[in-house]
Amino acid sequence: MENNQDKQIRSYTEQKAAKRYIVVSLNCEILGIWGNLKKACDSFYVIDNEFPMYKKLIRIKENPIKFETAKGSYIISIEKPQ
Repeated sequence: MENNQDKQIRSYTEQKAAKRYIVVSLNCEILGIWGNLKKACDSFYVIDNEFPMYKKLIRIKENPIKFETAKGSYIISIEKPQ
């Protein structure tokens, strides 16, 4: 049986400090802002099947992430709110 003290509980301030926003733009036009990279990838893969999958993007360490598809030039920026 699991003890409640063993579970890691994050406070509101810890959650807020860890929050990131995913900004996606195509040809310098902002397409949307997400709170989750996987959801952003899933949304764009339906529209552009050349859009990289989530598993590929999480391995890239640079910020912003830039890549090209037949539809244009994408930029994915991971921003921390101020």
